[in-house]
This record gives sequence, structure tokens and C-alpha cells, in this order.
Amino acid sequence: MAEAQEHTEQPASGTALLDEMRALTRELKALAADQLTLAGLEAKLVARNLLLIIASAVGIGVLLASVWFTLMGAIVMGLIFLDLAPVLGVIVLALMNAAGALLLVVFVRRRARALGFPATLRSLRAAASHVEGVAT
Repeated sequence: MAEAQEHTEQPASGTALLDEMRALTRELKALAADQLTLAGLEAKLVARNLLLIIASAVGIGVLLASVWFTLMGAIVMGLIFLDLAPVLGVIVLALMNAAGALLLVVFVRRRARALGFPATLRSLRAAASHVEGVAT
């Protein structure tokens, strides 16, 4: 008789378990939807802020270029004030700018070498030569 009673209670508890599983599934779907919505809203915010940062960087670049040109004009005027011909002042200034650009090119080329993961490549080449040595 106890066995019959347990047998009749199992479907009831099985139904309750199934209902709980369905409720849990609904909650998980809602949670996943909320997380995706949050991620989408944050992605939009990040994109908008990135565009604002880029626009600000362009504005900063324009203002810095303006400052640079003003300083260059002041230097040329100072050279003219020192009785240097205006054309020579502009040429001196152009040569100074070219020298600065050349220094930056050298700097960038030296830094560009590190972009190719040189230590990793050396390590991989050493490992490859070790494997070839073992294989022969």
C-alpha cells in the first residue's frame, strides 16, 4: 500500500518538477534577453562615445596644427627681425620641419620592427630547428 502511495505521488512531484523546469527556462530566457539588450545598449553607447572621441581628436589636431603654424610664423618673423631674408627664413623653417619629420620616420621604423612579434618568431624558429634536428 505504501508503494502504491509513493507511485501516485511521483507523477505529482514530477509535474511540479516539470513546472519548475519550465519556469526556470523562462527566467533564463528572460535573463539572456535582458543581457543581450544591455550589451546592445552599451555597444551603441560605446560607438557614440568613440565617434565623439574621434571628432574631438580631429578638432585637437586642427587646433594643434594652428598652433604649429603660428609658432612657425613667429620663428620666421624672428629670423626676419634678425635681418635674415624672408625667403631664407622660410627655407630654414622648412629644413627644420623636414629634419623633425625625418627623426619621426626613423623612430617609427625602429618601433615598427616590434610589430612583427620578433621574440615569438625567434622562439618558434628555434623550436622548429630543434624539431628538425630531432627528426633527422
